[in-house]
Amino acid sequence: MSGVPNPPTVIIPFAADAADPAFITLPIPVDSQIGVLPGAASFTDGFPPLTMPNPGDPNFVPPFGQDMNGVLYMISAFCAMLQAGQLCQFDDNAQYAWGGYKLGANLAKVDGTGFWFNVVDGNDTNPDTGGAGWIGWSPAGVGVGYVSAVPPAGTSNDYDAGGAITKSTNTVDLNPTGGDAVVTGWIVGADGQRMVVTNVHASNTVTLPVLTGSAANKQMRGAADITLLQNSSIQIQYSVGAGKWLVIP
Repeated sequence: MSGVPNPPTVIIPFAADAADPAFITLPIPVDSQIGVLPGAASFTDGFPPLTMPNPGDPNFVPPFGQDMNGVLYMISAFCAMLQAGQLCQFDDNAQYAWGGYKLGANLAKVDGTGFWFNVVDGNDTNPDTGGAGWIGWSPAGVGVGYVSAVPPAGTSNDYDAGGAITKSTNTVDLNPTGGDAVVTGWIVGADGQRMVVTNVHASNTVTLPVLTGSAANKQMRGAADITLLQNSSIQIQYSVGAGKWLVIP
């Protein structure tokens, strides 16, 4: 048999109905409680030496039941989350304690629409608020990556469709109803992010110039300017190293 046997299902955290704080310490403190509260547990010391049975020791203090409930709650809450098929979200306190997220870390998006993949070791930025070094992706069939926008006639620099285009966007339909549109660049994307850009208007064109107009790190780089007619598409990919959106042939 491959793998390991499935563990018993953890549906709720241990001591989920303990009356906080009368019967549970939550959260268990990280810092040592020695010298603060005799006998209290911490993630630094666990249950301190004072709680260890030692025959004849007049200073012996039995472990607090509240601490035991708190420890088991915190551990089993994590087990219950994994059993429910969930991933952790970005945690600023956790990343600070670790010195940032490790290269290759995976997190769930706060809005529940997909995931973040970390490409920078020691990453302390929050991907849900635009932090760098994360690649966002969403499963097939989830529409969060799609944006339908109406660019104004004339030239638009650093285009983000009023904030609709984000680091999770992978498909952009442009409908220039007011006249021919020119888009010189896009918001800064996640490293490796790809977008398929399509002009869906019946007669007005969308021109995508290269290396001009927008801020340098938001421009497109390619062999020549591109003009999209109705239902014509182009694929671009962002490169942090190049500092550009690269036109993919």
